[in-house]
Amino acid sequence: MKKKINIGLDIGITSVGYSIIDEENNIIQMGVRLFDDVASPKDGTLKNATRREHRSLRRRIRRIATRKDSYKKLLIKYGYCKDDNDNEKLLNIDITKFGVDNPIELKVKALKEKITQDQLLFILFHYLHHRGFFFIADTEDNKIDHEIDLNILPSVELYNFYLENGYYKNSPSSNNYSYGQYLNEINQILSINNYLNPEFINEYKKLFTTIRNYSEGPGSEKSPTKYGLYKLDKNGNVIKPFDNLWDGLVGKCTYYRNENRGAKNSPISEIFNLLNDLSNIYFYHDHDKKLTQQDKEKILNEYNNKIHKNADFKLSPTKLVKIKKENFDFENINEHNIYGYRVNNKKEQIITEIKNYKLIFNFMLLENIIDSNANMWDINVINKAQEIFKLLETNDILKRKENIKNQYPHVKKESLEILIGKNGVKKVTDTHSLSYKAMKEYITYSLENLNSNKNQMVFFNEIMIQNEENNVYTSKYLPHNIYQDAIISPTAKRALTQTINVLNKILKKYSKEYDIDNITIELARDKNTAEERKSIEKANKKNEEIINTFKKEFNIPEETIINSATKLKIKLWYEQDRRDIYDNSEITFEEIMNGMKLDVDHIIPYSISGNDSMNNKVLTHSYNNKNKLDCTPYQWLENESKFKDFEQRVQKLYSQELINKEKYENLLYQGDPLKDPEGFIGKNLSDTRYASKLTLNLLQDFFDKNKELYGYVKVKTVRGQLTNFARYNLFVKEINGKRISRVPKNRDLYCHHAIDASIICFLGMNHKTKLLLNKCNEKIKTKTMNNEFSFEDGRLIDNETGEIHDVFNILKYNDKDDIVKNFGIQLESYNWKYNEETNEIIKNSNSNKILFSRMLTRKNNVPLFDETIYSVDWNKDKTEGNIITYLDLLCADIEKMDKFFLENKDLNKIPLYNNHPNIFELLQTIYKQYSDKKSNPFVLYMKDQFNIEKPNFIIIKNTANNTEFKIRKIKIIGDKITPKNTILLKKHSNKSILKKLNWLSIRIYKNDNDKYICVHINQKVLTYNKKTAQLKIDNNKLNQKLDELNIHNLKYLEINNGTMFRDKHTNELFYAIGGTSNLIEIKPLSESKKLRYGDGRIRISSSTIIDRYNIIETDELGNIYKDYNLNKYFKEDKIMLK
Repeated sequence: MKKKINIGLDIGITSVGYSIIDEENNIIQMGVRLFDDVASPKDGTLKNATRREHRSLRRRIRRIATRKDSYKKLLIKYGYCKDDNDNEKLLNIDITKFGVDNPIELKVKALKEKITQDQLLFILFHYLHHRGFFFIADTEDNKIDHEIDLNILPSVELYNFYLENGYYKNSPSSNNYSYGQYLNEINQILSINNYLNPEFINEYKKLFTTIRNYSEGPGSEKSPTKYGLYKLDKNGNVIKPFDNLWDGLVGKCTYYRNENRGAKNSPISEIFNLLNDLSNIYFYHDHDKKLTQQDKEKILNEYNNKIHKNADFKLSPTKLVKIKKENFDFENINEHNIYGYRVNNKKEQIITEIKNYKLIFNFMLLENIIDSNANMWDINVINKAQEIFKLLETNDILKRKENIKNQYPHVKKESLEILIGKNGVKKVTDTHSLSYKAMKEYITYSLENLNSNKNQMVFFNEIMIQNEENNVYTSKYLPHNIYQDAIISPTAKRALTQTINVLNKILKKYSKEYDIDNITIELARDKNTAEERKSIEKANKKNEEIINTFKKEFNIPEETIINSATKLKIKLWYEQDRRDIYDNSEITFEEIMNGMKLDVDHIIPYSISGNDSMNNKVLTHSYNNKNKLDCTPYQWLENESKFKDFEQRVQKLYSQELINKEKYENLLYQGDPLKDPEGFIGKNLSDTRYASKLTLNLLQDFFDKNKELYGYVKVKTVRGQLTNFARYNLFVKEINGKRISRVPKNRDLYCHHAIDASIICFLGMNHKTKLLLNKCNEKIKTKTMNNEFSFEDGRLIDNETGEIHDVFNILKYNDKDDIVKNFGIQLESYNWKYNEETNEIIKNSNSNKILFSRMLTRKNNVPLFDETIYSVDWNKDKTEGNIITYLDLLCADIEKMDKFFLENKDLNKIPLYNNHPNIFELLQTIYKQYSDKKSNPFVLYMKDQFNIEKPNFIIIKNTANNTEFKIRKIKIIGDKITPKNTILLKKHSNKSILKKLNWLSIRIYKNDNDKYICVHINQKVLTYNKKTAQLKIDNNKLNQKLDELNIHNLKYLEINNGTMFRDKHTNELFYAIGGTSNLIEIKPLSESKKLRYGDGRIRISSSTIIDRYNIIETDELGNIYKDYNLNKYFKEDKIMLK
């Protein structure tokens, strides 16, 4: 019989820690898999978002050019211009030759009087160039109304804004006009200037109103693109795989892999979501106390009655309480005893509202499509509503109207208003995670089995996955694309995909020798690093506001420093409405500031719950904390018959939104957390977020399908707070009378991911966790009963020595077979520490056994250069120049402007200072007068002096000579530069450059002088093949560059982003991230660069790379399977290493 192992996985945003532990708690292997975040660490945007924006911009430019070309052909066709040269003269004319300052002024003039033919043809082109928006979006948060006021003349409004502010481009309303409003304006102009050929006008209007249907996508049969309907296959032939673009873009159903996902807000989706919500609701913390068949019948009948009366019906907690009381289920139930609601982003409890189905149902009643007494839950009625919804699946209101009229030619106006009016069907293009086929099966089952409370996840796990045609697990390993269609963030998708790779490698290596008992997973809280930072910033801002409010209320000087412990008490004080939550006694300001009589108490004892969050903390007087001992509020107050009053206070705080749902549940928890492991211990060993549930279900499904191969594998998720609790409370040791963690976490040392995975794995062995907790509980009771220990101020005190203990410290760590101590010692032998004094990493006996690997990414779809265009002031022979930049005074970073206007630094770099010192002095005076660390001084100046909120430039008045200047940017002379490694822009007469060239890879060659040279594979040696849409190396360009560098030996070493190196002297691991000139930039693999190397870059020459480092290749677990000696590589005549 094979031995059993347990696997722990710590899944982060950019890492996967893993650990393998046998049944006797011996660590077999641990390691870390690292990778880059898909999203930008700075702002959380996806790295391909910029490419999409640029692609969209290029299409827009092309389409504008196409419209211009079509308009020029019209002008020639009807004799208004002779040829293209004549066209260009007219369309590119200097507007001032028409006697006006801008096109808007000319348009306003044309709305009042006749203008010349050339003027009219010019403004018609200007309208064509700026047509306004076409689609009237149906999203609730869209600022544009469904009803467009065609009486508004955009040019008149923009001209009035121009007269008041001096500009009209980028004005607040410049992008809020529809093509219909502009078309109405054109009609008015043409009615006054009625001398053009009517056929020309008709063709012009057709050109103006023509727009490509979104469903067709970009490109055409003659111009195929992978983003449209027409594409190129592997052989270069044009194919059309879909009739509608959406068919190719919509993801696939989670359960039926060949079915497209349905619309998120269709009638079928709304009913599916509602029935699923009803199945999830439960009462009194008891997951078994759910809605009965009688409850559901009442709810569905109520919906049906209300929809026939065209009345709204919202299934609120109050309604549910009323229904339960009518059924005599629970006499004392109230809305606070109801659980299982979904929660939105604002932490509000929600249940699905069937808004769109209600509108379509009423439409069908008005048009006699269904009987007047039709039941809304009849599957045939639902299907009919779904057919009508499909007619509305476009964001274009006009197209919706056309579709409905085509299907129902005699439709009434009021019926049409129900569907496409201002309050009509909305959000029609969002997609659900399931297909209509899957949702219909669940709807049918739920309506036919109202006595069942299977939610959709249970239903599909029990019923749908039995269908073998849906079984994606056709091999003994998990599919690498298992998360391809999951509705999760790209960051989570990459992290989970890497987790699957790690898990597959563990299965491949260890499943033959061992049976897998448990797999325990912890998932990162945030979607990406930027989101994590934003959530921290938001919390810090909220805390700062609370402290500022406190200071103002009690006249505390703003500069007064309040320590963190007092800040926590202040926050809880406001949260509890300034009263002790346990006995309702007042907590005074003096007690808060003094702090001696107040304690922060864990609602559910920390030693049991492992929960140290704000949701498990309250502020109370010390005597209450002492009397509460190690009890829950219910256990303590129920014995003293005070729980009813306490419950009312808690419900009041919750209703006033002073406390959240989780704290509310903790305060009113009525179980015994030690006797009810599923209540709190189990809760900590269960992560309920969607990504965690998805991972849990996918793995459970896989191992269930592969029982013959892997046996009965238990898969579970664990919350991060329990891992942290164990690190600092379970695995501890005593030094100089203080208890400290054996494995303190240093986030700059990436071994902590593997240590966390080991702790997760240990906690996932449920029977051992329960045994440990029960053992603690028994010892607490024994020692307190024998008066060996007592509770004081919420702490456990040794009566003989006075020593303070945490609950788990009661265990005798000198017992050789103590599972916690032995495992803690093991963990300590693997842990790393950093010594600040010596700037060294201290490793223990097993530290080097932690393996590291990194995802290798080959750059083949990246911008070739930084899009910023730099002006250059070249010398006469153009061999050297200075970069010219411009400082935008209304948008620039305040610290950057402080340097010039407050600190008087680098003023010689500013031509304005050198050539016009008086103007610069005026700017400096304004800056100093309105200096504010949070706001732009020039914006404050414009608001104060000219009442302009969003200025387009700065107005400066020189009272000495009564002159006025308008300034937006000032010129800055920058660093010196040469043409080498830059792109000269011919359109700018080589006076502008693209400075930063991105690399796809770096090659190291050996030149004729036996020196190692780096050659960057970038824009200088690449060419773009339009037919295959691929970047390829231009051999002619590359050979020319090699000749310039005196390289004729074509053997090279290629380095990609993430290529790993091993230092032959220290065995430290590094990986490549870039390079400049003949240097390669690297980062340490197992630690943060800033820990030992500071903020500077680690750059090493190509010769150092060859002499000191080996290139290594590892598997996903970090096992090195290739270790290349680079010196030896260049000496031997073998196949090139890539």
